[in-house]
Amino acid sequence: MLKLDPSVSPESPRSGDRTSWIVVVGLRIATANTSIIHTSTDDLQVHGPLPLPTGRLWSSSTRPDSNDCGVRIGSRATSVHTMDVSPLLPAAATVLHHLPDPLSQPPRPVPSPRVNPNPTGRRTKAAITIASLNICGRGLVGDINAPSKWNTLNQFLRDKRVGLIALQETHLDDQALLQINNLYGRRLCVFNSPACENPTTSQGVALVLNREIVDTSSAVSTTLVPGRALHLDMNWHAGQRLSVLNVYAPNSKHEQLAFWQSVHEGLRQHGMTPDLILGDFNIVEEAIDRLPARTDDQTQVAALRDCLRPLSLIDGWRTTEPSTRDYTFPARGSSTRSRLDRIYLSETLFQNSYNWSIQTTGIPTDHRAILAAVSCEAAPHIGKGRWTMPLHLLHDPKFWKAVTPIALDFERQLADLKDHRNEATNPQILLHNLKLAVRAIAKKRIKDTVPRLEAELASSKRKLDLLTKKPTFDIDIAAQQESATLQDRICELEQRRYSRNRLTTSANYALNAERPTKYWSALNREKKPRDIIYKLVKPNTDPPLFESRSDRMAELARDYHDALQDIGITHCSAETRSTEINTATAFIHTHLRPDNVQYLSAPTTEKEVETALRRTAGGKATGVDGIPYEFWKACTQRYQCLSSDENPQFNALSFLTAVYNDFETHGMADSSHFTDGWMCPLYKKADRRDIANYRPITLLNSDYKLYTKVQATRLSNVIDDVVHPDQAGFIPRRHIETQTQTCLIMTDFAEAADMDGVIVALDQEKAYDKVTHDYLYAVLRKMRFPDAFISRVESLYASAHTVVIINGELSTPFRVRRGVRQGDPLSCLLFDLAIEPLACMLRASDLRGFDIPGVAERLVTKLFADDTSAFLRSTDKWSTLWLILDKWCVASKARFNDGKTEIIPIGSETYRHDVIESRLIDPRVPDANEKIPSSVHIARDGEPVRILGAWIGNKVDNVSVWTPTLQKIRAFVRRWQKCRPTLQGKKHIAQMGPAGMSQYLTVVQGMPKSVALEITTIIHDLMWGEGNRAPVALEHLYQPVSLGGIGLVDISARNEAVDLMWIKRYLTLDDNRPTWAYAMDALISKNAAAAAGPIASDQQLNTYLQSWDVNTSHTSSLPPYIKTMLNAGRKYNVSCGALRLSRRLREQLPIWYHLSGTTALRCLDNTARSQCLRTHHNVVTVLDLLRVQNKPYSPHTGNPTLHREHNRCPCWACRDDRLHGCVHPRLCRLTAGELLRRLPVEWNPLSLPNEDGLTLTHRRQEKNTIAMKEGGVLVFNPSVTARGGISEIFRVFVDPNCLQRPVAERSRRAVQVLDEGITAVVMGIPIQARQGTPTRTVEAPSGMCYIADHDGRNAMVTPADTDEPPSTRSGELAAAVYAATICPIDAPLTLICQSHFLKDALFRDLEQWEDDGWIHVPLSAHLRSLVGTLRARCAPTYLRPATRTTDKALLRAALQTAARLNSASPPTPVYPTVPNGFDLTGMRLATLTQASAYRGIRVLKQAPPRQSMLRILKQVLRAIPELEQPALSPTSVWKGIRQAEIRLPVCDFMWKALQGALKCGEYWAKIPGYDDRASCPVCQCVESLEHILLQCRAPGQHLVWALAEAIWLRKGLPWPRLSLPAVLRVGIWSWPKTLDKSLVDGVTRLWRILVSESIYLIWKLRCERVIGHAEDRLWSHCNTSIRARWTYAINARLTLDRAMAKARPPHPRLDEKRVLNTWSRTLADEDRLPADWHKRTWVLVGISPPPPEVDG
Repeated sequence: MLKLDPSVSPESPRSGDRTSWIVVVGLRIATANTSIIHTSTDDLQVHGPLPLPTGRLWSSSTRPDSNDCGVRIGSRATSVHTMDVSPLLPAAATVLHHLPDPLSQPPRPVPSPRVNPNPTGRRTKAAITIASLNICGRGLVGDINAPSKWNTLNQFLRDKRVGLIALQETHLDDQALLQINNLYGRRLCVFNSPACENPTTSQGVALVLNREIVDTSSAVSTTLVPGRALHLDMNWHAGQRLSVLNVYAPNSKHEQLAFWQSVHEGLRQHGMTPDLILGDFNIVEEAIDRLPARTDDQTQVAALRDCLRPLSLIDGWRTTEPSTRDYTFPARGSSTRSRLDRIYLSETLFQNSYNWSIQTTGIPTDHRAILAAVSCEAAPHIGKGRWTMPLHLLHDPKFWKAVTPIALDFERQLADLKDHRNEATNPQILLHNLKLAVRAIAKKRIKDTVPRLEAELASSKRKLDLLTKKPTFDIDIAAQQESATLQDRICELEQRRYSRNRLTTSANYALNAERPTKYWSALNREKKPRDIIYKLVKPNTDPPLFESRSDRMAELARDYHDALQDIGITHCSAETRSTEINTATAFIHTHLRPDNVQYLSAPTTEKEVETALRRTAGGKATGVDGIPYEFWKACTQRYQCLSSDENPQFNALSFLTAVYNDFETHGMADSSHFTDGWMCPLYKKADRRDIANYRPITLLNSDYKLYTKVQATRLSNVIDDVVHPDQAGFIPRRHIETQTQTCLIMTDFAEAADMDGVIVALDQEKAYDKVTHDYLYAVLRKMRFPDAFISRVESLYASAHTVVIINGELSTPFRVRRGVRQGDPLSCLLFDLAIEPLACMLRASDLRGFDIPGVAERLVTKLFADDTSAFLRSTDKWSTLWLILDKWCVASKARFNDGKTEIIPIGSETYRHDVIESRLIDPRVPDANEKIPSSVHIARDGEPVRILGAWIGNKVDNVSVWTPTLQKIRAFVRRWQKCRPTLQGKKHIAQMGPAGMSQYLTVVQGMPKSVALEITTIIHDLMWGEGNRAPVALEHLYQPVSLGGIGLVDISARNEAVDLMWIKRYLTLDDNRPTWAYAMDALISKNAAAAAGPIASDQQLNTYLQSWDVNTSHTSSLPPYIKTMLNAGRKYNVSCGALRLSRRLREQLPIWYHLSGTTALRCLDNTARSQCLRTHHNVVTVLDLLRVQNKPYSPHTGNPTLHREHNRCPCWACRDDRLHGCVHPRLCRLTAGELLRRLPVEWNPLSLPNEDGLTLTHRRQEKNTIAMKEGGVLVFNPSVTARGGISEIFRVFVDPNCLQRPVAERSRRAVQVLDEGITAVVMGIPIQARQGTPTRTVEAPSGMCYIADHDGRNAMVTPADTDEPPSTRSGELAAAVYAATICPIDAPLTLICQSHFLKDALFRDLEQWEDDGWIHVPLSAHLRSLVGTLRARCAPTYLRPATRTTDKALLRAALQTAARLNSASPPTPVYPTVPNGFDLTGMRLATLTQASAYRGIRVLKQAPPRQSMLRILKQVLRAIPELEQPALSPTSVWKGIRQAEIRLPVCDFMWKALQGALKCGEYWAKIPGYDDRASCPVCQCVESLEHILLQCRAPGQHLVWALAEAIWLRKGLPWPRLSLPAVLRVGIWSWPKTLDKSLVDGVTRLWRILVSESIYLIWKLRCERVIGHAEDRLWSHCNTSIRARWTYAINARLTLDRAMAKARPPHPRLDEKRVLNTWSRTLADEDRLPADWHKRTWVLVGISPPPPEVDG
């Protein structure tokens, strides 16, 4: 199939087509067959409401996106004509050529007359552009970044939308072809035929297919004459094939005669009849094709014609242009020219060809290309489609200069409409007119925006065309010379244009590639032509008839979807219809709360519109108005950033809000077109010719979706009131995996619990399209939705119209009378409400379903939007289910498709077999009426059924389920490898492909270990190549960048993180606990470990809440996915990790097999009294035990006087216990008390410590919030008590040593003494602290704790045991830890902080850090020490920033004291220690995310660092005193090589260098047969990286560094003495403080570029010398080559910088000032360059001559 080519000229309009309405912005309306002449006007503008027809803008023959809809705004209009567009078909004519033919050869075939061979109408057939070009050699093909013919060819095919090009003189051998496929194989498919001899220097033909335009899947090539003739058979339109022959004829007469004879014989032998023969024929048939005109040897011409005559092929260009003189071989330096390159094609193809042209390309060759657009007779016509605003306009100042005044005028009109609203003039009409004006401005701006180079190129082509058409051109020598000059100029301009386009592409790639962006994804997605609908079956035709005209197919699809709304609708009385609806809605018993009713009724606010707009994603398809979300975002941003009294801007949010409020108040205006949409049919499966097999996606206007997004947000906030948890579709906090997990677990639960039944996976037919509106509104009213909300929904659908677009042709609109629109943000939630009555009916029915222990409601159904699963017990009836479904379908007019319904029998194996054999849900009761229809599929054991993306069934092979996913992953990785990514890019590929594509199935299905191993192997092969040994193991690549890795995804860790997320959901122990969790409880309880001892099965509630363990060995009957989950929880220590539990939480814990697990308590679990407490007193939790112990003796007074200590006590409590079956109430009460006494202190609710008043109240916390904003005094909250639900006690990654810790309890505070509090100034000390006279330098990270002058507790401190980089933060933190340690725990402590670090850490970030387990938190050890110390204090701790007037004196005194102490002794080390019982470890399970779980797992799985890496890193981290470079942290080094100025390939090189993974020296010494590569042949020593980069005497490094130094000295800075640590820390080089700050950025960028490019070039030169020329050990590069390559590399960076500074939005752009600061003073002839040199293309770096000794 072929991609649409909108660039080709369309054919003439159909006869009879007329324009019914043409909307001209700012002018009056013109109807068909009229002419409007508008004389010259100055600066025509649009003001006020535009005069529009009252009817709709669409009719049966017009399109809303026609270019006729618009006007030139802000320009002069001289004459605007609107004319009848009825086609005028030119009379057919036969073109004859009268040329001399000395040998009287038969004339070449003349085509039959064709109508309009060069159409200029609006419509065109789906076509491809074909081309032929002699490229005169292959050029460079080894480097995609180097200039080459194939780079330019690739650009040419992309720019001209060429689908097939025939190339001659390709000079490609197999190795070159492989390189081309590696570089360009994503876009191009190359078929090559090399010469038999010397294929790299002569001959060679190739056919190149553009994968984006043509189908390459079944193309087959055949070589007829090696290097001369290549045949290709390929897919064409509608199942037809296209036969193409590419020829390169010899020059000599003898060889050419033999060549055409060989071609003719080859075609005959293979039975080929080419439709196209194209190439370089090296002769012409007629004299007009040479300049000066002359005829070629007629023997050769006859041989060519003899070959063409049986094929009936025509010279398409000459037939189309019978008298035009244009040539494909304008020999440079000579006045002779020839049209040697031609395209011959069959008469049928010629009749469907157009756009014949000969064009100069930017490819370095002495030939020009011939091009034509060719379509198939069976190809459909392609319309213009719809117009969409290009996003680059949003960054065009001239566009906004035109839009802003018009938009402001509309805004003023809106303000004036408050008291004058009517149907013709209202906010909704204003919005519509505003959009029309914006569209017109955008269209005009697009036409006006023509680059100067393009304009000059077009002008030169026009001049050349006029010159060659002169009658005297053949004899006018001056004209011929002028034409040659013009032709050379055109060639030069074309090359400049392609160079510019390639540079722009390179800049965009550098700015966007190798990161997960839409740009990079688009570059690497699978290249395939866009789908074309060739024909559609006409309805009600037998045998079937087909429609192939695109406009009629659009109407056919329109009629289908319009008629679809009436299917199943029976006309009945209103009373009957009301009864049908009431039958379904009668089961609704949930209603909106009154406050939510008021919330939904409120008018839309500007804040809601702003929030909705902010949350919209960019890059979405637009509606019929063509205006994207980005336009409204840009308007909002301009208003918020630029608006002022002098420069007013359009307030889009206010304008839209006013329009929405008008709609809510007055309903939808008829001519606002607000709800119009266009439908895009997307093919699903089955017959492509049936429109029913296409999914109808409706694309709506952005302003419409913005409004419905606001309403959807409101609805999502209240929908929990009315929709049962059984429905999870698109509702916040409900997840699809809950439904799949329920189905998965029920297959195992039913068998384990011996409950037979079936799972019925129901399928609705076009669910969203069939729900009727009257039913939907009745459901909303039944649920007590407010009338205001219902009326809004009614208005949205009452005026909704849709057009269908097929192959770019628009149908007439039809009104949406039924269903909810797919593509509307509100639709999914509306459908949830519409299907909720069905779920209510199922739950209220007689269906038994499944009873799950612990769940109050039986399990009957689960839904995810329209995907419905029913759970039937063996005693349920099939007819009962379908009776309920039918009742709901009658009301909603929906329909369930029994042909796609599937059944999974669950329960015993015997039952499952019987269900399949009998087709009865209850095989024991044969009943023909209850037979499952034969159309319903019943799954056998081992056969999976797909439910919501999960594969459910009995005895399903989980590995085989993964096979299709693995195939997709392999194909994905193979495709992306063609872009030759670096390690950084490969990391993203692994994340998007192997990880991303397996994510969902892992969550809902689980990933077997063998599959995980296979995916890990795929990732290994992606990173290092298939079968290659990894220079760095994957375990090291998994590490984050800060630890020396690249952050590569670890599949096994990801899978374990998924398991931990299942544990989190399983341990959701509140009212929102999912049903499947209770079923899992039952399965787990049947598999208690033997070590747990005898356990009462009825009290095995939850292994995480009790002290018994689960058997997960091979002897366990648990399903594998549950074992995997429990093993992950055991491995990462999911347990109760809270420091202290509130009384409420202690009471909620189960008492039996209590979590404390003490022997004294366990011995009472299985006594007779314990059994009585469980059976007759319903004791489950500690709270139940307290209830038994504290049961009142009298129900009113609790008076104990009536109680007697014997078994026949007459008191009320004892009598009540005996009534419930207890024989010994007194003993049971005593046992309850004994159980409570045996509870450890930290678990006993009766042994809570006395409150010390330090826990902050809500009022104090509010004061803290205010103080955070205003800078006041903050009070630290030392509370460690876990509160909330029982789920809050669980943590993961808990330190096992902390489980035996004592309870976190603060000491009791002693008697308070006045003025006992301590105030300490804590601060980090800068690098130098001086007091008056010079003192010793203070090295960070030092901190100062200052209490008072000459106070013995003052101290200079430094954090110990930390790998963090030196900073004032670490010093301040160490000072705070020291102050908290020396301060008495019962004395108030006030910390005065110089920075906001401690304030933010203790009062803003602390809770989040503890929830995330302190993972990747800088200085986490000392922060935990500080928090634990402050919590252990029994006096309050205050913190305030140093903002008071007196604080400045304290800070000065602290600095002076620090200088004095520093000169006396070194700082005191502060070690991170946490008071016993106050170390909160692990992550909080309730807030766990998969990402945080993954990080925690990776920390525990962290591999020990490579020894080679440690050796190199140790050198790099050291300070370099002679270069004034300080010591560094490992994190800063690893992040330093990732600076933006260091190219990604160089990043890879430097990363491998730091890892010690480069192939040099000792690496080769360990490989037998390659040990000679270990030593340097020039220096006769073992190679090392330092030797290669800085010491080797071989040509290369010395010259490269000399060139770099010469450039650097131009900056006026000294060249440092380089060493290996110096060059590897290039990304974090420190500059002297004396350097002007304004120069630092430019100097830093230039240093990074020079050093990084130099070391990479030196390494490449060494590899070429040592490995590439291993056979010649003494071979080396010449200095000229080295100099040229270094110069090219640096100039390429300069050129790339300039291009990135001019990048066109929406791509990011490099700041022009940074480019200027980087390259200033380094350029050649800089003093003569213009100020805007960075915008010029000819600027180069000034390379000084190398030192004389280098050349020697």
